[in-house]
Amino acid sequence: MERRRSARTRCDIHRPHGPGRAAFDALREVGARGVAYIETFGPDPGHVDTSLATLRAVVEAARRDETQLVRIGVSPHAPYSVSDDLYSRVASWARIEALPMAVHIAESAGESQFVSDGAGEFAAMLSARGIAVARRAESPVELLEHTGALAAQPLCIHAVRVSDADILRIARNGATVAHCPRANAWLRHGRAPLHEFRARNVAVGLGTDSIASNDAVRLLAEARDATDPSLSAADRIALATDVVRAQCGSTWHARAR
Repeated sequence: MERRRSARTRCDIHRPHGPGRAAFDALREVGARGVAYIETFGPDPGHVDTSLATLRAVVEAARRDETQLVRIGVSPHAPYSVSDDLYSRVASWARIEALPMAVHIAESAGESQFVSDGAGEFAAMLSARGIAVARRAESPVELLEHTGALAAQPLCIHAVRVSDADILRIARNGATVAHCPRANAWLRHGRAPLHEFRARNVAVGLGTDSIASNDAVRLLAEARDATDPSLSAADRIALATDVVRAQCGSTWHARAR
């Protein structure tokens, strides 16, 4: 957990098993402001109840310890690890309970192929587990809209493979974006369209993804590598430090795992 106070609000994502509250408890301990998202998985529609029950148990226990500075949130992971029904039910619960939500979305060509064609390596992986695979939407962002997840105004981590229509969907629903330039480059997924997001008044902050897709987790390194010809040096620093519309009602910075 990065503790430097230059990034006034932090977001961190953890799985519900093991040290699922590590970021939440660390934020409370150091007196920082932030959101700790608890991740959920479940590509099999038959396992939705179990996935949701596990998520709810962790989140509801943590909510008793929320403060004015630190909140708990939810994170249905990604299209290849979350069924449509799980997206819908987590999003509905998040909206009812006013829980911040984050999603890994529109990261890779393989993810887009999986959603739009029901094909590719993710489809093969799920088929091998006996999970039915089919076309789900025109794009991953459209899938979020169809399932109601985009209406929960999630923090969209990556948002690389997006069309003009997808950008409009994100803007129309008031969702935000965590730009992870170093992880995107490391995995050769491409570059998020920052200029287009900014033109549509979509709030964008910097994320580091995780050490599994990066050689370090440093926001200033992310700002340096935020390669977009429309960005000045001041813009790069602003991505890491300035006020943006936040899921927790203040400034935020995303460290997505």
